[in-house]
Amino acid sequence: MKQLLLLFIGLAFFSCTPNQMLVQIPADDRVELSTPGTKLYSAEVKNKSLRDLEVGVLTKSSGEQIRGFGLAPKGKADVLVEADNKLVIRNEGSRAVKARILMTETAPIAPPPPGMMVNFTLRNKTAQSIPLLIPDVMNPNLSPFSKSGVGLKMGQEILFRAKGKKHLLLKVDETIQEGAEIDVAALLKVRKAELGL
Repeated sequence: MKQLLLLFIGLAFFSCTPNQMLVQIPADDRVELSTPGTKLYSAEVKNKSLRDLEVGVLTKSSGEQIRGFGLAPKGKADVLVEADNKLVIRNEGSRAVKARILMTETAPIAPPPPGMMVNFTLRNKTAQSIPLLIPDVMNPNLSPFSKSGVGLKMGQEILFRAKGKKHLLLKVDETIQEGAEIDVAALLKVRKAELGL
């Protein structure tokens, strides 16, 4: 598997605006985007294809994945890329796909007071993708047999679509322990039964 490594230096690598680019990701390949210096960046990733993409933030030093999620066809998500990390977009399909990436330098975000945010994992143990909506955060598409680490504020809602409408899957509260793993498919089955869907 080849890798395409892009470094955000100078205007030559960008199209449209100084911080936006359209990249093509070959079949069964990935693109790594690394930022210069010690800046924090917000990356808006727009899947321009009709195929799922995998989006991850990995450490530059060891390649360990810090967080990641599936991005549905034509989906869009915002993800923070810290100075010590890199953005990796994987195409596990059999055809090349395109993604538009907008990188914006952002000010460091003050950590919320203890107890105001919880880090946990959304797990899909099934062979089917599970699209979710996390308003004002991202719209992840959990790939089959995958995990997606999230850090969400108390009160944040996670939604799903069914029969053309949005429904509440869960609301982040004190019942979710730090580092917990949530079986999304099992929870989705329970919620659909509760809602008569």
